[in-house]
Amino acid sequence: MAKENIESTKPKRVRSSAYPAIDLENALKLTERLRGNLGQGPYARDAMAKAIGYGSLSGLAGQKIAALAHFGLLSRKANAYQQSTLADRILHPVSDQDRHSAILESAQTPKLYTNLITKFRKLALPTLLHNIISREFNISEKISQKAAEDFKNSLEFAGLLKNGVVIEPVEVNEHASKEQGQP
Repeated sequence: MAKENIESTKPKRVRSSAYPAIDLENALKLTERLRGNLGQGPYARDAMAKAIGYGSLSGLAGQKIAALAHFGLLSRKANAYQQSTLADRILHPVSDQDRHSAILESAQTPKLYTNLITKFRKLALPTLLHNIISREFNISEKISQKAAEDFKNSLEFAGLLKNGVVIEPVEVNEHASKEQGQP
């Protein structure tokens, strides 16, 4: 009698690709809350979890902290996190243009968002975007609907989605050049 492989009958856990678990506007609110409670950093993940309203570093708190890193609002060195220069430009800008440019940059920082912006540039987002995110970008079906909503909300917040169409992102360096008086 052949031995039955017990492990082959267990469903294999499939991990989703990395994605921000919240939208950009909420990520900025958490970044501001972190700064208000802990300063600019550095800080440990458990201290960050408490500063954003969790009793400990739970799965949900960890996802929100990871989202801040996805948007480029936190930088990490070993086990310590610190708010990035991008976060500084958004929370304490030197001009409205600098803040807008930093928000555009942050919205385009997550790898998933970069890929989706490229795919749908100058096109209307499909109503079944969540299925595309799941099938083409390896995001779990259970969370693909929320990931699609967070993407849309982030693009609207950054001004990259007009009437359901992904507009051509303006190069971030172009904004910086205009601020410095260069063509």
